[in-house]
Amino acid sequence: MNESKLIAKIKRDRRVESISDERDYRGSQLNDPAVKEYIERTGDNGDGFWIYLKPGWVDNTGTGAHMVHESSIEQAFKYLQWVDKCKCSECQHINSK
Repeated sequence: MNESKLIAKIKRDRRVESISDERDYRGSQLNDPAVKEYIERTGDNGDGFWIYLKPGWVDNTGTGAHMVHESSIEQAFKYLQWVDKCKCSECQHINSK
């Protein structure tokens, strides 16, 4: 599945609040020829994808984070399998309203 279709599929997930593509985030370092060469050589051009979960959902791998971060959209999509209902006090308070 291509990148734009995966992003659209993630956005439609009922557990997802939003997704941020931060691959090009390097600030002024993008003007550094060594950084440009590294990006061209490795394909690693930033901080990857951040998926912010709706209240009541959590990364269930032990981090307890209410977000998912992965280098590629494919990894982020696969990681959603470990998102589950959250039982932290903040989420329980939101869910009880």
